[in-house]
Amino acid sequence: MTNIFSTNTTSLKVSSTDDNNPDSVNFSELDSIALLNYLALPQQRDRTNRESRGLDKMQALLAFLGNPHEQLNKAIHITGSKGKGSTALTCEAFLQKGGCTTGTFTSPHLSHWCERYRINGAAISTEEFENIFTGIREYCQQHPHDLPSFSETLTSAALVLFAAHNVDVSIIEVGMGGRLDPSNVIEAEVAVITSIELEHTEILGNSLVEIATEKAGIIKRKTAPHSPQSVLVGNVHRDTLPIFAKTAYRHQANLMVMGQSLKIKQLAEGWRLITPDMKLDLPNSTVCKVLTLAHQRNNTALAIAAVLALDSIEPENILLALTQALTELSLPGRLDWRESEGKPNLLIDAAHTEASINALIEFWQLKSDLNNSTDKHRLIVSLANNKSPLKVIEPLLSLVDNIVICCPSQERSIPAIELQEALANSELLKADTQLTICDNIADIGDFLSADNQQFSTVICTGSTYLAGAIYRYAFN
Repeated sequence: MTNIFSTNTTSLKVSSTDDNNPDSVNFSELDSIALLNYLALPQQRDRTNRESRGLDKMQALLAFLGNPHEQLNKAIHITGSKGKGSTALTCEAFLQKGGCTTGTFTSPHLSHWCERYRINGAAISTEEFENIFTGIREYCQQHPHDLPSFSETLTSAALVLFAAHNVDVSIIEVGMGGRLDPSNVIEAEVAVITSIELEHTEILGNSLVEIATEKAGIIKRKTAPHSPQSVLVGNVHRDTLPIFAKTAYRHQANLMVMGQSLKIKQLAEGWRLITPDMKLDLPNSTVCKVLTLAHQRNNTALAIAAVLALDSIEPENILLALTQALTELSLPGRLDWRESEGKPNLLIDAAHTEASINALIEFWQLKSDLNNSTDKHRLIVSLANNKSPLKVIEPLLSLVDNIVICCPSQERSIPAIELQEALANSELLKADTQLTICDNIADIGDFLSADNQQFSTVICTGSTYLAGAIYRYAFN
């Protein structure tokens, strides 16, 4: 079986001739990564129609596992087209500084599967990673013709983990959409919708309204009396706002929308967050780098409001906990700017949408003079095979002088030669721009050193897989 994802763990292999026959697989003997690889095979993914499955299969799996989702204390449920991971990690940092224990589930990972599962801010060990899939392997062994989906398996493992640790707050990121995502079995105190863009249109719908309707599915009426759910919505297109307003009203939830009841305003020094209940003065962007750009401030404001809605931090501790969290917060793979003497500046960002690429450029302009014609810049790029290369990357083409094209995942990345041809045909490409293919992703570090002292900046962007490869091969 093809090992779809990079890992430091040796996985048992399943014969490719048996991939369509689960009866031939001894699931109880598969390690966790081998199990995930099996469930990620195209023929396994193809059999799991989201609409027909609903959440019934997930509920059945969780019942077998002892219903861990019913054992959670408090939860924050986060969906959105982008910004989910940043918002989740900001919630985590704020809660921890406020004295709460946390469990955080995000995706995808940069270097290893364990990164998707965090307890109190740290990725779990490979041993615990194996343990949280034990019951799932048993379920698969007993139900070989009714296997859980890839996403159901990942999500249920997170719920098992958080219930076992009895964390104060579980922070759970939606995999796709919301309404039919396996994570939507939880009853969260807070639901967060960070942003709405056209994404996964073949599954979620072809319009912003359709996609918003799917994401609004995480809004629900709490069964606990006198405890309505808090719903936080970021800067979204005005056409989608009625979807969230109507859904929140129907479920008697408390709705806060960025720019309306939730605002972040610039002061002479720093920023002020305004909620219906309080005003909080935040550090300036020099001290707190996650407040540098508008979309970062959006995500940060949502995270702060989400934590405040939980009412889990003592009021007298809020300001100190928040200041410490924001000044110490690190978001790997997100606008990671590095400066080293004698080397070009390095910017690593997993941007993979038009909006996030434009945000990358805005951030880069704050760090460098892009109008200086003597400076040369290199772009290292890869894109997932469901992306339109020119649509995403074209804004960068007129700003760089050299492009290195990678394919970090044979199954999920656009083939390097195909991406090279697409970029070469762009009218925005500089006439003298050189396009090079990195044949072996393990050699990516060579393009960050060796001949690149001629460049002022090296930009690495386009996919999470590429960002992960940069960290794995260039810095480990």
